[in-house]
Amino acid sequence: MALIVPTSYSSFGDGTKTSGRFQRYVLAQVRSDANLEWIPRLRSLLVKEEIKYTVLKENKYRFQKDAALWSQIGLGQATIIVVDPGEYEPMVRDTLHDLDIEKAGGENKAIVNACISEVLSGTPIAYLPQAIHRAVPWVDEKTLTTLEKFTPDGILEEFGGQLQHAMIFAARAHAVFDVAALDSHSRTTDAFRSQRAARLILPEVLATVRRFDVENQRTTELLNSAVTAIADSFAEALDGIEGISGISDEPLVIETDSRGYD
Repeated sequence: MALIVPTSYSSFGDGTKTSGRFQRYVLAQVRSDANLEWIPRLRSLLVKEEIKYTVLKENKYRFQKDAALWSQIGLGQATIIVVDPGEYEPMVRDTLHDLDIEKAGGENKAIVNACISEVLSGTPIAYLPQAIHRAVPWVDEKTLTTLEKFTPDGILEEFGGQLQHAMIFAARAHAVFDVAALDSHSRTTDAFRSQRAARLILPEVLATVRRFDVENQRTTELLNSAVTAIADSFAEALDGIEGISGISDEPLVIETDSRGYD
């Protein structure tokens, strides 16, 4: 759980899948400080409860007649996260061993498993024990042992080896670390690159409520578990930082129907 009080911001994210042999998972996340005044106007014009991209596309020329409204639509206020396991396939094929194929029960399954592992390896949640040990040298071995499931293999085991779950988890893991303190950096994993970075970035990570459309509750539970582990490990580092008055047992990551969250 581990939500820092008071909260700084919240965000809402919604995802979709593409077609193809290796489906991509695309997640769009909007922060609570984004200017979305144009959405109620669109709803009233279209008499619709929820605005989807296809609706915008079909009514594009109608909206363009209102220059003020059209200038607001499509502003770059969202973070777009694309998880593409297929991009790792060439590398995986070049490094595949007979033992990998034997363990997976077939070449195709071995390739998929390796691609899943690469997807998870790129998230800030992967290799959490090592990341925390580097950034928080005072953390004890017992705490690190409880984080063993937050490795690519451990995460994959939590999802029963399912690619779809791993893709959604990876996208949401990146989204949890989408904070203003990281806007000038290229990777969400920069949150753990040093003790100074951790003290700057993690309070914002832990003080931002993340809401995602209802899709995969298991990923939400695992992310909340990871966030709690991070907060527990960084309790000493976070103590005394201005603006932090305590940690509540409210969940940081929540699934909620997009039609009920504005």
